[in-house]
Amino acid sequence: MKQPTQINSLPELQRLMPRLLKDAADQPSLLLAAAANPLLAMARMGYEVAPEAARTIEYRARFGEAGGAAFEQLQAELFQTAGQTFDPADGRILRRVLAELLPTEATQKGQKGQNVERKQRTALLDAAESRPIGVPGQQPLRDPLADYADLHPIIPLLVEWRRQNLQSPRFASEEVFDRILAGEQKLPITEVTFTLQPRSRRKAGTA
Repeated sequence: MKQPTQINSLPELQRLMPRLLKDAADQPSLLLAAAANPLLAMARMGYEVAPEAARTIEYRARFGEAGGAAFEQLQAELFQTAGQTFDPADGRILRRVLAELLPTEATQKGQKGQNVERKQRTALLDAAESRPIGVPGQQPLRDPLADYADLHPIIPLLVEWRRQNLQSPRFASEEVFDRILAGEQKLPITEVTFTLQPRSRRKAGTA
């Protein structure tokens, strides 16, 4: 069985793009689904993208070169403060992470965080499962987590992460990707532009 081609970085993907486009040229449904999630499209074509490279690729596609780097740096700081990696967009997971960081009883030796009043902690954990009010591409009107910014250094980071994350839609789930691939779900697009290469290199005509 043929082993998948490993992609370990954004520059590796940039070098492979001509081959990828050639391989998908006669698969219009795959090209359309790739507009919703290019990482899943590459997986279906037999390419394996390393997790770190996948994050960089997604953030570059969603926020552009400078914005993607800034978002990735913010997320790294968020994970460092939490002492673990997790999906900040998953309310149930975020609730668990904050529950670990903010115990209600007197902090035991080796435990993280500070002791908080039970009622306030419950309200904070409920806010973690809520979402900022707003729509992709627009400034959120209000994030319920912002009311608890003084309880732990991670809260302001989460509020900023959620604000930035709302500015651009995330890649489609595998379920949605499969529906698009099967022609069961249409995308309201007429043109797709997916830029991974810096503008200066494109002008110079380099690959």
